[in-house]
Amino acid sequence: MHENEQNLAKSVVIFAKGDDSVWFAEKFQMPVKTEFNWEETANLEQLKEMFNDFPQTGIILTQKSAIKILDTELGTLKDTKLYELDLDTEDWREHSGPPPHGQASLGPGGQNTQKEQFEARFDANRHRWYKDIGSTLDKLAKDKDWSRINVVGDKDEAQNLKKNMNKKVDDIIPKNMLEHEEMHIINEVIMN
Repeated sequence: MHENEQNLAKSVVIFAKGDDSVWFAEKFQMPVKTEFNWEETANLEQLKEMFNDFPQTGIILTQKSAIKILDTELGTLKDTKLYELDLDTEDWREHSGPPPHGQASLGPGGQNTQKEQFEARFDANRHRWYKDIGSTLDKLAKDKDWSRINVVGDKDEAQNLKKNMNKKVDDIIPKNMLEHEEMHIINEVIMN
C-alpha cells in the first residue's frame, strides 16, 4: 500500500483468500470506512452501500453546440462521448478526440459579429436541435443502464435538453463545466 500511495484514489477495497484462489483489489474515488474482516464469507455490506450511493450515472454537459457525456459508476469514469452540432448540416455528430480549441464555447469563428450571429441562430433553433439529440441521449441512457442522469450547463439549455429527453433527469446543475477535466466534473457533480 505504501509503495502505491501516490497512485491510489480515495480508497481501496481488497478481498483475498489465504490460498490465493480469490484476489480482488479495486481503487475507488469515494471514501470507505476502514474495516478488516477475517471470515469464511466476504463482508460485502460496504460495497453494496457504495453501489447504492453511486450507481451507474450519466453526466450530460451541454454548452451551445457541444454536448459531452460521461458514463460513470462508483464515482469512476467508464466512458466519454462528445457530440458537436455541425451548423452546415444541422446534425449532431459524434466527435472523437478533444474538441477543437474554442469551438465548443464560441461556435464557429471567434469574432464578435460571428459569435452574435451564432448565438441568435442557436437560440432560435435550440429546441429543434436538442430534440434531435434527445433520442440519442435516451438510447445511450438505456444502453448504459443509467440509474441516474445529471445535466450540467446553462440553466435554460439544460432545461431545454431535459424537456427533449424521455428518460428522467434527476438533477440539473447550472454550471459551465464542459471543458473541465473529467474527474473534476465527477467530483463536483456526484461526490458532493
